[in-house]
Amino acid sequence: MARPRFDRWTAALAGIGALGAVLVLLRGATYGVGLTGDASFYVSPARSLLEGGGFALSTGHAYTGAAPLFPLAMAGVGLFGPAPIDAAGWLNAAAFGLTAFATAAWVRSRTASGLLAAWAGLACVLSLSLAGLASLAMSEPLFICWTVLSLYALDRRLAGGGRSLLLAAAGCAALACATRYVGVTLIAAAAPLLLWPRRGEALPARARDAAVFAAVAMLPLGAWMARNALAVGSLTGTPRRRGLELLPSLDTATGELARWTLGEAGFGRLGAFSEAALGVALGGPPSAAGAAVQAAAALAPAAAAAAAAALLRRRGCAPELGGLAVPAAFAGAYAAALAALLPLSGANPPPRYLAPLFPPLLAAAAIVLGGLLRCLARRGPFVRWPLARGAPAASVPALALAAALALWLAPQAAANHAAVRERGAGGDDGLTRTWRGSATLRWMNDQRPGGRIWNNAQQWVYILADARAEHRPLQPRLLEGSLGESVRRLLAEARADGAEPYVAWFHAGGPWAGYGVADLAALPELEVAAILEDGVVFRPAADPGARGAPLADRLLGGARLLARSHFDVHLDEARNRLVYVREACGGVGGTHFFLHVWPEDGGRPANLDFRYDRHGFREGMRCLAVRDLPDYAVAGVGTGQWIPGDRELWSVRVPVRGSPAAAAIDLGALRARAERLGAGAFEVYRDGARLVYVREGCDVADVAAPFFLHVVPRDREDLPGDRRESGFSNLDFAFDEAGAIGDGRCAAVRELPAYPIAAVRTGQWIRGGGELWRVEAALPGPP
Repeated sequence: MARPRFDRWTAALAGIGALGAVLVLLRGATYGVGLTGDASFYVSPARSLLEGGGFALSTGHAYTGAAPLFPLAMAGVGLFGPAPIDAAGWLNAAAFGLTAFATAAWVRSRTASGLLAAWAGLACVLSLSLAGLASLAMSEPLFICWTVLSLYALDRRLAGGGRSLLLAAAGCAALACATRYVGVTLIAAAAPLLLWPRRGEALPARARDAAVFAAVAMLPLGAWMARNALAVGSLTGTPRRRGLELLPSLDTATGELARWTLGEAGFGRLGAFSEAALGVALGGPPSAAGAAVQAAAALAPAAAAAAAAALLRRRGCAPELGGLAVPAAFAGAYAAALAALLPLSGANPPPRYLAPLFPPLLAAAAIVLGGLLRCLARRGPFVRWPLARGAPAASVPALALAAALALWLAPQAAANHAAVRERGAGGDDGLTRTWRGSATLRWMNDQRPGGRIWNNAQQWVYILADARAEHRPLQPRLLEGSLGESVRRLLAEARADGAEPYVAWFHAGGPWAGYGVADLAALPELEVAAILEDGVVFRPAADPGARGAPLADRLLGGARLLARSHFDVHLDEARNRLVYVREACGGVGGTHFFLHVWPEDGGRPANLDFRYDRHGFREGMRCLAVRDLPDYAVAGVGTGQWIPGDRELWSVRVPVRGSPAAAAIDLGALRARAERLGAGAFEVYRDGARLVYVREGCDVADVAAPFFLHVVPRDREDLPGDRRESGFSNLDFAFDEAGAIGDGRCAAVRELPAYPIAAVRTGQWIRGGGELWRVEAALPGPP
């Protein structure tokens, strides 16, 4: 193993790590570090520690659901002034930079190649998976940093380093275990490696090393688990739920590994090739075929490297592949832990669960490339750098490898640059893009620009934000246990800070802990201030004992029915929005809704597709959704539900000026009670004092032509003076004045005059082209 030394390569690798930290800070420069639901479990106890309340959530419950080091570190930084959320951003930026540097130094110590070490460092810095994770207030970046430092020190110890390296590896493993419980996999990986026979070390010495490593690594975690057992009677404080969906888990895991290997751009090209050549779509609903394609793409480079190594060995040139033991042992132990623990938690692995594997696997890949390169370099051919006299020779394979690695990094750099710019300009998480484009937040800012906002933009995090400060996050609060008590406490805290708060429910959060937006609406402490496209805003109730009207009734007040289908579609003209309602609804989940809006000026339709879990909510057995319409005059809308890559569930196409009566037609009841006058392209019924037109299997093209309707009275004197000579009243109409389209059925309703009618003539016609169809019928009795 090459002895590490501080030289210009070390400085270059440190610069790469610093670049990574800067890129993470740039992502959060405008809006701060990103937040998810899990952030509440870290920021809340950090705030409690700073306030002298110990390890506790804002609800007063003991903090036991996660290891303690991340909130403790946030509180430690907070002693110097930064709020815990801001401290999380600085901590994760530093951890990300140190991870890149340690990975690069690890590669250099095993390959003696500065170029490969720089490539490994840049691969970490430019990884969208790692950089995106470091931009969130999550514990994984700190855990990954301690893990890489522990593995690096362990590798150096196994390669002949002193026992101080063993203590360094054990100490970093202890910090990893204190950051995330899964850090115990470091002990599982290190123990067999330390017990494995090594030159010059007897079994007792090796056993002592393994025992020391395990004891030091478990010391802080063991103390924390003992505290949990005394506090809540559980070592980790997390409930056990059995069950795991195997296929989604495999699809997630293989997809993430393929992205690591190919990069985002390469993964996109793989998806296009797979769908075109194999008929297998990637990135959609999980499938066994998709998982197999992704697994093949992820493992292809490893298979190629293994084949090359075997070929070189057969030709008498065995590559040096030392150093693979540590990354392989950790990868095996960590993967086994995920396979064992995820079924107990009932969770499918999100990509962030796999992130700790990226640096060790990257180091392993660089070590393999270094071994192959040294073997190939001994076989030439060689070239010399033309600009440096006496420069060492470089083999053509080495130059080809350097070019290939540079080409692999280029699209990664482009994707990372775009991600940094996008995050800085508009953001990509619940506190940035979701907020910036949020109708709910926009309404609150319009109402009270200096007000404070409680928001659950992601799962059950409630964020206190000042609208005058670029929506920078200040503190999250956690709603847990008794909803009424939590809300009363939140209102009291906000008022103590001198603010009259809004309590904002964002549909993107979804129901959690057994409550939803309807439960908030039922609280006597709150009243509904507004129902918006992506949420509902509450304020302290003027009369805390009063109960307001159901949210569905508030939504439908003033709205008119456009069409009936799986969802009834209503138009709220005053607020310029569509309201979707489904009675006796068992659940909609994340199903996609499509919405196409045609402007009156004949321009191209706007695509306003949306997901129910971001624009919909439940109230009792009702499912409701709200979608704002554009601020121009709308002629018609087409909407429905679909499953990506599968099928359309339902659809309606409706002129917005269409008849509510036509939208509400019940064809079975109509046929039972009404008189059928005849049929052309449409069936025509006389239903009391109106005519009803119905056509099955109908589309918008079938109603483009105008309808004519001539009504012949029994007494010509009933006609207006200008119509008496013709003998009939002309009631021609366009379909969008009287009709509606839904589920492939077109229906129109036209009221008849109040005078006695002898006959009607009706149908469709084309101006200058004659009639398309006609129905004539005598009406024997009074209407």
